[in-house]
Amino acid sequence: MLPGGALNAVPPKQYAILLDGVSHIVFALPGYTGDVFPKTQVVGMPDVCASATACTEALLNALAELESEYNAKILAIWANAPPVLLTRDKPVRSMEDLACMTLCVTSKGDIPFAEALGASAVV
Repeated sequence: MLPGGALNAVPPKQYAILLDGVSHIVFALPGYTGDVFPKTQVVGMPDVCASATACTEALLNALAELESEYNAKILAIWANAPPVLLTRDKPVRSMEDLACMTLCVTSKGDIPFAEALGASAVV
């Protein structure tokens, strides 16, 4: 057993160290690797599920379909709370507040959504 981060401290790279044989088990975050797991990432889209529990149930119900995205055995899968917009200096109270803002998104697939809201997006 190695302490956390000893083999890799970059969350988006966890899946890669599994595929490269550096580790036999990893804690991968599909939200950080949406380009790799596009089907799994669907539950991260706004209004797909009403809660983390509902999204987790949806993932479990679709597990047979989702396994084709992974070149590994899935030991556990769950969803977090639906996404929210967090800002540091500028409150967002309307769509107009998003104009000229740059939003950090977790995958390239989220960029069109952020741009449709009027913001720029970076992964």
